[in-house]
Amino acid sequence: MSRPASETERRLARASLGFGLAGLVLSPLIVGFVPAAIGFRAGLDALARRGGARVTAVAGCVIAGVAGLVSIVAAITLGAIVMTMLLARSAARQAEAWAGQRVISFDIALADGGSLGRDELAGKTLFLDYFAPGSPPCAANVARLEAFARGRSNVVVVGVAPELAPEEAARWARDHGATYPIAAGCDEWPEPLATVAARPTLIAITPTGVIKRASLGPLEDGQLEAILALPEPGDRTSPRR
Repeated sequence: MSRPASETERRLARASLGFGLAGLVLSPLIVGFVPAAIGFRAGLDALARRGGARVTAVAGCVIAGVAGLVSIVAAITLGAIVMTMLLARSAARQAEAWAGQRVISFDIALADGGSLGRDELAGKTLFLDYFAPGSPPCAANVARLEAFARGRSNVVVVGVAPELAPEEAARWARDHGATYPIAAGCDEWPEPLATVAARPTLIAITPTGVIKRASLGPLEDGQLEAILALPEPGDRTSPRR
């Protein structure tokens, strides 16, 4: 049997419970880790004295521990959100810098075994749609691209999914209603076309081989038509060899 709790033990147990509750309340704001740590230590000190007030001390330790874990999860989540925002902003700035960059002519090997070369692309604006399965914006963009490309003789839309095997990329695109060509990878394409990281990304290339616009994220109503109507940007780079 434990002896009756001393005043110090009662204070430690109450402090453990109070700081634990405070940490739990503040844990979504990350700062809850501080009172949680104090409460957990106070609870351990109370338990180490092997006196009374053990139930209160144990409850304080449990609540403080939960608060600490929630604070850690909140910190990781916030860090991931901030990192995502920074990466998205960096990708957007990089995409903006691509406008006006000339890319050398290149053949596009297709998932169905065919190819698109200089003759097939002559006089046409090329829209490269970089997509990834499991991304709702990528799936939504397919319908817009399909409707946009239908009946336009001056436009070629090609879906690109470098992370997938060609047959997987084609199957996903067809399942979502795409009838336009799907590329069989892009390893041999000129920069920056071979290293586009964000999904979805749309790159429009003029008939003369200059990147007209790079757009990240879901497409909006009229956006494709607006891109097509843009004047050709000045060539800011020499052809890449």
